[in-house]
Amino acid sequence: MKRFFCFLLIFFFCFSHSWATSYEERSLFAEKWFFETLPHHLGNDLKETFWNRWHLLGLAAGVGATVGVHEADPDIQKKFHPADPLGGAKDVFNIMGNSLVLGGGTLIATIASKLADAPKATLAAGTMLESLFLTYAITYPLKFSTQRSRPDGSNNHSFPSAHASGSFALATVTEVFYGPLFGVPAYALAGMVAISRLDANKHFASDTMAGAVLGTLVGLGTAKFHKAEKSDLFVIPTMLESGAGISLVKVF
Repeated sequence: MKRFFCFLLIFFFCFSHSWATSYEERSLFAEKWFFETLPHHLGNDLKETFWNRWHLLGLAAGVGATVGVHEADPDIQKKFHPADPLGGAKDVFNIMGNSLVLGGGTLIATIASKLADAPKATLAAGTMLESLFLTYAITYPLKFSTQRSRPDGSNNHSFPSAHASGSFALATVTEVFYGPLFGVPAYALAGMVAISRLDANKHFASDTMAGAVLGTLVGLGTAKFHKAEKSDLFVIPTMLESGAGISLVKVF
């Protein structure tokens, strides 16, 4: 799965760029990209996400809700485990919310919409891909810094839920670009992914609540920036055999 995702990422990068430039032009582009374009681009994404009084109000409300749910975590967990109300369906939702599945599926959607010459779909899918990258860039450091044990004791990377944060980021971008007709089902699906993590005994309710709040805010900020600016530049992760990094991809 990882190799397949890397192949798609490299294909998209090559497909989206014109290499018919001189060495000097590429060097100048790389220098401008690293020192000017990338900081400006990430700054706008984060500004739209967090430097907004309504978003900050939503963040405060989300933190409050997470703290409140935290107190009820043991009781809520008993409703799902070992009762297992979702049965085998939880495995399907767990796979759907996996970071590689979300990232790979979004990347395929971006490539397909570009090949189909659908500008709005390309912009939406690219925005989803970037929102995932930014969401995970916040989610995983939080996981390793909070050191909360999972309900099943498998590891101490429970808070927040990456399944929830990624799913809600995509649902939010869908809502911003396509409205309630597609946004409501996307949120319902994200909610089921979050619930499936409780049913699988991998997360507490407060883990999924925190992930949902984080993903929603990042998805909203990223979508607002790209929709307002009609930006066709996207920050995406780059994973190769020798390591990992980030790339700023322009879709032509």
